[in-house]
Amino acid sequence: MTYFSSLGAGGQSALSAFLFISLLFLLSSVIYSAVNRKKSFVYIIDILVFGATMTLLAFLLSGANPKKTSPPANMSLVFIIITAGAVIIYSAFRTFFEFKRSRNTITPRSIRQALDNLNTGICFSDENGKIILINHEMIKLISDSTKNEPQTIYDIEYALENSTPVSDIDNIYKFSDNSVWRVKSSEISDSNLRGYNQTYAQNISDLYAVNSKISSENEELRKTNEKTQKMLERLADRIREEETLKLKMQIHNDIGTSLIKISKIMQGDKSEDMEQQLALLENAVSYFSQNKALSSNCLDEIMQKAEGMGVSLEIEGEIPESSDKKDLVLSAINECLTNCVIHAKGSKVFVEINENKSEFSVNITNDGIAPTAPITEGGGLSSLRKKAKKAGAKMLVLWERGFQLCLVMKKEN
Repeated sequence: MTYFSSLGAGGQSALSAFLFISLLFLLSSVIYSAVNRKKSFVYIIDILVFGATMTLLAFLLSGANPKKTSPPANMSLVFIIITAGAVIIYSAFRTFFEFKRSRNTITPRSIRQALDNLNTGICFSDENGKIILINHEMIKLISDSTKNEPQTIYDIEYALENSTPVSDIDNIYKFSDNSVWRVKSSEISDSNLRGYNQTYAQNISDLYAVNSKISSENEELRKTNEKTQKMLERLADRIREEETLKLKMQIHNDIGTSLIKISKIMQGDKSEDMEQQLALLENAVSYFSQNKALSSNCLDEIMQKAEGMGVSLEIEGEIPESSDKKDLVLSAINECLTNCVIHAKGSKVFVEINENKSEFSVNITNDGIAPTAPITEGGGLSSLRKKAKKAGAKMLVLWERGFQLCLVMKKEN
């Protein structure tokens, strides 16, 4: 009969299991203390408790068997059970304490784990170039490039030589997988670590892509600005050309009107003032040497001009309200008044304006002498044709059945 016969088979097995688990906890605590910190009084206690637990477990499993059970033996059994309970509680407490302490204590292992969790490559090398610490990110970056795990700082330099430098100043490189990294090495400034170097690699692929996109957009913006500048220059040229065209037409009309009236005066017409007409002629000629502003065409002024020239002006239909179309129609009437008197020797000008859903049409005729040959366009008609082209209108000059000037303009232009 053994000391533990009173516990039964199940009790002995449970006690042995608890002691074995406690033994494992104590073993892990002893190993952790030996690896991660200096030996201490608690470390010695752990070893003693571990030895006592081993002895107790061996005694339990040996099955000591005296001839009979005595009261001292029963007292020993109680002591052993209490001791086993204390060992179990102590081992559980030590395991919990060491686990909690490991979470709040900086150790070489925790430093290595922290470096490996970084998304930035880190490498430390000694004065001979041998790598003494490198994290997973740096190993992966260099291994993907060289197909070998780096052992020295020269392996990293070789990988950089086989990559594409994006900027020598900023130490930026593009690797074979099209990722972009900033890789830089520097000597550690701490005097206790003199001769040791630190190399870091930062993935800037996203930043590089954004900068490339911005550079591309800036280039497109620069090209757009150049096109806009050219358009503004062409617009300025067009405005100057249009002003010149208006000037030519106004000079032509003013000179034509004055010459007609002077001609009448020379033929004996006393209703006109020679001095006034000469002044008008001088004013028209002065445009060649002065930069005078041009007045816009006005129907009332054209009617007065026709009356002064002795020409009857008849308009059928509504003149377009759009400023550019109205200006073109009035300029055409003004030109035809002058040509009626000078070339056709007529006294009436007829203007017919028709309109439909999509366009305006203007026909201008006179009662003068019909041309005997196609009309050669002089300065007035040539200037009028240019003006019509800029306004998006079609202009025809007919002569077979008498002089006729036709304009066709779309409404949306």
